[in-house]
Amino acid sequence: MLTGDKVETATSIAISSGLKAKKNKLFFMRELTHVDEVLYAMEDLHKSLMNTVIIIDGKTLDTILNSEQAMNMFFYKAI
Repeated sequence: MLTGDKVETATSIAISSGLKAKKNKLFFMRELTHVDEVLYAMEDLHKSLMNTVIIIDGKTLDTILNSEQAMNMFFYKAI
């Protein structure tokens, strides 16, 4: 799910719409502007991937989409 709102609003929408179950953990990716930060965060995500909902802001998504390495890792680990 993508929203144009703040991360907090997207989180509330995910919870209220049922996209996030009570058993799901939240994994936040915010304000990551360097590829190395994204790659490091993806390693942390991989450790807790079971029952995890990823909340990502636009700035971080832009960083991911502008790096082939980050994009490949994100889609491989997140999907």
